[in-house]
Amino acid sequence: MHGTFEERNRALLEDPRRLPQPDLLLWKEERDALARRALERQGSTRRRSPRAEAVFSGFLAGHGGVFTVDLGFEGLSLRISGQHRPRRAEEASVRLKVGSHSLYLFGRVAWICDDRVGIHVEQVHPADERILHAAVCKELLELLRADAPTGPLLGRRAGD
Repeated sequence: MHGTFEERNRALLEDPRRLPQPDLLLWKEERDALARRALERQGSTRRRSPRAEAVFSGFLAGHGGVFTVDLGFEGLSLRISGQHRPRRAEEASVRLKVGSHSLYLFGRVAWICDDRVGIHVEQVHPADERILHAAVCKELLELLRADAPTGPLLGRRAGD
């Protein structure tokens, strides 16, 4: 049994199979509470889950290498390079490298702005989803702890 939310979150990021079921259930409750708190701080009326700045490398099928700008439970913003840009509502298949894990996310392009693309995640394997959520929670915890004068959590950005 892991004592704190941060310990459970760290364990999920290391190996999601190692977290016992009771810890996983407790982690989900605490994740939801953190998300509500962070979303409140971000002040977004449109989002159902908070976003956190985080840089992970990845691959967007048909477009090549990408880096995340920010992550949320239901979406992500990617920085892309190259001439070919995806179109709004186009299907998107993204592989992200989070620690030692490769996450496979499927969704649709929600918006495009300069060299950034927003992806709404529609389908992800449950184990990958837990790692994605744990990665977001790790960043949210750090941002909440920082408590910067301008507000530690992301507000609205161009394209959101």
